[in-house]
Amino acid sequence: MLPTDDATEVFKSLFTEIAIVEHLVRTRAENLAAHEISVAEFGVLNYFERQGLSIDQEATLAWCFQDDADHMARKIDLLVQHGFVFAEGPRLSRKVAITDSGREARARALAAMQRELGPLVAGFDLEEAKTALKLLRELRRTLDNLPDR
Repeated sequence: MLPTDDATEVFKSLFTEIAIVEHLVRTRAENLAAHEISVAEFGVLNYFERQGLSIDQEATLAWCFQDDADHMARKIDLLVQHGFVFAEGPRLSRKVAITDSGREARARALAAMQRELGPLVAGFDLEEAKTALKLLRELRRTLDNLPDR
């Protein structure tokens, strides 16, 4: 069933707000983490923690982040230079493992973000936030499972 004009407008506005919030949060996070890692590099480290993994394939990371293989390889190379991941095997098909230093860098970045964003979200209603989170997760799952991926 196709969405109504009202639903299309609501979701168009929702996606616009998501994009604006993502940009504003990314900019603030980049400023906080600029001395150590980029938000993109943080994303890779966070992936391992969020998924409960210590090791994964570079190709899987590229697929999960919807990056092309060369872009993901460059991110991995930077993380290796920092000592935050270990990569083994031929480039573009490497096994990648997060290191203890990578876990610590992620924890430091999260602490910096918490100090910055904690006061920002303090005035919001927790139940409304949980409802929004439920919708956003469902949107992400839908996008993750589109057939063109």
